[in-house]
Amino acid sequence: MEEMRGITVKVPAALHAKSTEERDAQDPPMTMSQYITAILEEHFNNKMEGGKTMNSNNRTLAFQVPEELFYRVKTYLTAHTTNGRKLSQRDFVVGLIEQELDRWEAEQQADGAGSPEGRIDDQDTSDTHEGDEEQGTNEGNEA
Repeated sequence: MEEMRGITVKVPAALHAKSTEERDAQDPPMTMSQYITAILEEHFNNKMEGGKTMNSNNRTLAFQVPEELFYRVKTYLTAHTTNGRKLSQRDFVVGLIEQELDRWEAEQQADGAGSPEGRIDDQDTSDTHEGDEEQGTNEGNEA
């Protein structure tokens, strides 16, 4: 077994409460030591793999779903684990998006369209556009 060392820190009470709440919600329950170890390992593994951090060029993609679909997703996430950890909502949604984009891009190349047109890398990508709320309001509601 690897040698263990202690870390003693003081954090704001609100942050302590949030971390305790999240730790207690883990299945199976974790000790504070296990919880902090998992957070540190995730942080350093992500950093070593060149993963995105809070300071990277991440964008927020937020949307509402029907309550029934929300609970179906939560049930799915609870039933699926990766490396002994519950699959996160973010990883689940990002995985689905990447899967569909990969499929679509492969289809575009197979059709001879080359790279997908309409990339918005250098265009205005502000989060609010007129009509966003009206477009696609029925998509996914059949689930």
